[in-house]
Amino acid sequence: MLNKVLLDNNNFISIIPFIAPMLLPTDSEMTTLINVSRVFLILKTIRYSKAFLLLRSVVREAKQELLITLSLSASVIIFSALVMYYVERSAQPDVFYNTGQGLWWAIITFATVGYGDIYPITPLGKILASAISIVGIGLIALPTAILSSSLMNLVGKKRKAQNKDNEQYNNYCSHCGKALNALHDNDEDKSI
Repeated sequence: MLNKVLLDNNNFISIIPFIAPMLLPTDSEMTTLINVSRVFLILKTIRYSKAFLLLRSVVREAKQELLITLSLSASVIIFSALVMYYVERSAQPDVFYNTGQGLWWAIITFATVGYGDIYPITPLGKILASAISIVGIGLIALPTAILSSSLMNLVGKKRKAQNKDNEQYNNYCSHCGKALNALHDNDEDKSI
């Protein structure tokens, strides 16, 4: 019976981070890892949040568009990395010594962080970097637009459904439960 209770609903998994530090030495890496895993227990409460459920529905609704944007972004990053590597490798052989360094530069530039550890110095490289940065900003903004549009559609659908329910509810008398049209028909019959 106790085994069933502990294993059902992930109860046992949720109490491991509290029990394990008592059983393990305090200076072990496993204890540190278990203590860090306590943070993930917060994620268990997220499933009860209406806002999180709404966000999950929005992501599910826009899944195809988000996948297209992700694949387009990955293609642009890889293309940019290869182009920048071939443009800059002769001018900076110690910086752009392989395509991996070009990929690092492309990801950092694409995400508009630009650490400054790798940057182009040739005129063609600077022009390409400018164009790639602008394209990166646009492609980073696309998922935001897709998610916000999907959110507005979902909220609109919910409001329409609520208004429809309210209209159906408002067509009945709150005291006797009869249809309001029937009450008005009876009033007209009495006045004749």
